Amino acid sequence: MNKIIGLSFVLLSVLIMGSSAQLVWTGATSSDITDDANWSGGSVAGILDVTLATNITFVNAGTAPIGPERDLQPLWGVIAPHTITVDGVLLDTEGNDGMGAASVIVTNGGSINMFFVNATITIYDNSTLNLLGGGNPLPSPATVDLVSSNAVLKFENETWADFQTEHQSKVTSFGSPLEFGADRTVLEESDNAVATDINGGAGVQIEVVFYAPPEGAPEWLESPFSLSAAYVDIAYTNTLDGLAEDPNGDPITYSKASGPAWLNVATNGVVTGIPSILDAGITNVFEVVADDQITGSSTGILEIIVLVPSADGLIAHWAMEEGTGGTTLDAASAANDAIDGATWDTGAFTDSTASIDFSVATNPATYAAFSGIAGAADRTVTAWVRTSNLDRASIIAWGSSWGGSGDLGQRATFAIASGALRFEIGGGFAIGTANIADGDWHHVAISTTGTDTADTVFWVDGVLDATAGFANANPIDSIADWCSIGGEGQPGTQQRRFDGSIDELRVYDKVLTQEEVIESQGFKGEVRDPIGTIVIAGPVAGNLMTLSWDSTLDQIYNVETNANLTIPNWGIADTVTGTGGGITFTSAVDQVEMFYKLTTP
Repeated sequence: MNKIIGLSFVLLSVLIMGSSAQLVWTGATSSDITDDANWSGGSVAGILDVTLATNITFVNAGTAPIGPERDLQPLWGVIAPHTITVDGVLLDTEGNDGMGAASVIVTNGGSINMFFVNATITIYDNSTLNLLGGGNPLPSPATVDLVSSNAVLKFENETWADFQTEHQSKVTSFGSPLEFGADRTVLEESDNAVATDINGGAGVQIEVVFYAPPEGAPEWLESPFSLSAAYVDIAYTNTLDGLAEDPNGDPITYSKASGPAWLNVATNGVVTGIPSILDAGITNVFEVVADDQITGSSTGILEIIVLVPSADGLIAHWAMEEGTGGTTLDAASAANDAIDGATWDTGAFTDSTASIDFSVATNPATYAAFSGIAGAADRTVTAWVRTSNLDRASIIAWGSSWGGSGDLGQRATFAIASGALRFEIGGGFAIGTANIADGDWHHVAISTTGTDTADTVFWVDGVLDATAGFANANPIDSIADWCSIGGEGQPGTQQRRFDGSIDELRVYDKVLTQEEVIESQGFKGEVRDPIGTIVIAGPVAGNLMTLSWDSTLDQIYNVETNANLTIPNWGIADTVTGTGGGITFTSAVDQVEMFYKLTTP
């Protein structure tokens, strides 16, 4: 900026010097500004009564100029529209006279000592205007513009309070109002000037000293750094945005310099790709570049481990057992995902250490490193949930089209609506039948296959839940992006929060069978809502299955078992009579895999 200003003034000087109406100080005989012998270019007659109709320039030549001393503080100078320039020399005064012109320019380290100046004044390049008078040394309509670093304006006999009251509105920095921080004597980032006391506090000095932001190329916050795991033959999405910072705040563009071919890096930092089996089992290393297109670029090392999906198709699993802290682990990818606004519930049920309660804040959510499943690929989401709110609320969601039409079909929301399970894609949905918004814990599962929402399958407490309705205006074509737990949407636009608790949340890249749905319950302890719930025990030796419930006096309860859910072969293993209190039924030890459920005749 200073270079541009300097160039502007050089051009201005050339124009002035080249004018036919131009007087230049030589100081050939003395310091007297009224003596024609001290000037080249003509006579200065009229300078004392401000009738001189020419531009005059004081330069560092001969004897330095000094203004006259006369009675009654008269004005000397040039008549409008002419200019007085003080270039690299001190223009001093013997008395209390003032100076007037249409404009006054102080540049190249020049300075003026004058009791008052009435002009449009511009101060450049380490130059100074020192106003010696008190009362009103900068009379209206005079103004001062400080347009270079270290340009100085002094009021020898005007205090800081006087300056604020009488003159601050007349003084600018590059045409903008002066900005002082809480401490006017210290330069802060938002300031364009500092003000310090002079003359024992009787005066004040205003100086333009620009805050200089750090120069340099963008820098990676860490290198090497890791993003969430990718899976063979599954679309991967993540972002580099926010992982590099530019010291000047310039926009950053991103690119890939080297690394396995499956990963693409967009200029906005979004990374996408589908790894193959050849990329699996190792940490894939990439060189990625952050460039501000101005000062340069820097290279960071990105590491992404590529995994083979588990045999059971589990690709994300939040057990939510931490019970404390600000993250919850996705065991399938080893990513710790931030919990934003929600809290831990450590009194959930016997065999669970904790769950996450999303009902305690107005806008809680957990944004996962896991980015979802793209397109129309098979998927199943299972979880334990507890809510009494019938409003639509998201258990987990990813993709686009939040809060508007967007790209219809390109999101995947697994939710509760009107108390029932709901799968939604944006312009299409399917909804279940069973009411699970009753304040009790329920194990739920939602599966989709292909592009048709009519093929959505719902499970509640291990039992198939009938589809109450669906709309299939748009095919399922979700984008793997912005995965949110306990709400839906990107940060800042999150909506449809889950008003309740979520536990043991899992995502599979396949459609689960009933047995697999029950196996995904993730515990072998007390059944949270036992009547009609199917649980599994075995086949590990010593693995007890416990059914516990509050019984009704004299109510008959049947404990039924079945070794294979694909065959409807339930049989009564035991019958229990209610006592009016708590009852516990414990399975046998060293059993083979067996499914249990509690029913009433």
